[in-house]
Amino acid sequence: MAESIRPDIVFMDIQMPGMNGIEAMRAIRSKNKSVLFIVITAYNKFDYAKDSIEIGVFDFLTKPVNKDNFLSILKSAISQVDTERKSRMDNLKIREKLETVVPIIESGFINYLMLQGGGAESTYYNYKELLEIDEEYAYVILIQFGESLENGILTNPVGMSMRSQKFYPELRQIVKEYYECFVGAVMVNKVIVMVPGAESKGVEYEERIQTIGQARKLLHALEEQIEAKFRIGIGHKYRNDQLNQSYQEAFCALQEGEGRVVHVGDMPIRGEFEGDYPEDNEQLIFRMILKGDVEGAVEQASVFFDWMADNYPDYYE
Repeated sequence: MAESIRPDIVFMDIQMPGMNGIEAMRAIRSKNKSVLFIVITAYNKFDYAKDSIEIGVFDFLTKPVNKDNFLSILKSAISQVDTERKSRMDNLKIREKLETVVPIIESGFINYLMLQGGGAESTYYNYKELLEIDEEYAYVILIQFGESLENGILTNPVGMSMRSQKFYPELRQIVKEYYECFVGAVMVNKVIVMVPGAESKGVEYEERIQTIGQARKLLHALEEQIEAKFRIGIGHKYRNDQLNQSYQEAFCALQEGEGRVVHVGDMPIRGEFEGDYPEDNEQLIFRMILKGDVEGAVEQASVFFDWMADNYPDYYE
């Protein structure tokens, strides 16, 4: 009966043929965590105190049962059932409201980091508290979508931007199945995804391979469930207040990279070199440019120029 009707309140005798009351309550509790047990017994309730605490007995009625005591305990049990039911309903309503509000907060947080990364600390920590963020580092996944993919280019970005208003909730849900992340709003035919994490201390290459593999799974899931074509660009991990750098890298990966999933670390930005060519210096130039650091790029370019002047003074071109 307990399995079929799932009662809120059960009056249970202790001494019964076959399964006794303690065993029966344990069996029912395993299937129904919220049921309230009221034990009816001719014995001293202290005999069952330990087992009752373990099972979570609401109260005892000693035989012979007094009508007033019976009604008093029953009313008290009903009141608790009503209170717990109301609490569950209130929590459900709060969760439903949060499902509406959280995407707005997430999008606001991403926009804040992108545009005002060096802004007021109080705003930053308010966002962190609201979204329960512990990590100080993150990287950007930039998801781009179009009607079709032609020669590596996604078509009809404006039209897809209009259609995305309908499939955005589904896209957001799919992304969150693959990453513990925060999802921004649609920007024409792109969505910024912020993936928080600890500072990279291991082998960067291995971490990059894992990230790319996960992104490919995400891309296949998106195309299976949404009528659109997708590409994904991925930036390096930075401190949260430098998130714009990761976004710029992810954007560059989409613009300049080849393939459906492109990590900026895999872009072919260097050639083959011989001798004492300043390869590290060249890499620094590229990084400064990707970061938008004009002063740093100029400084590194000057170092590079001095090396060229010293080693190839006759190569004016």
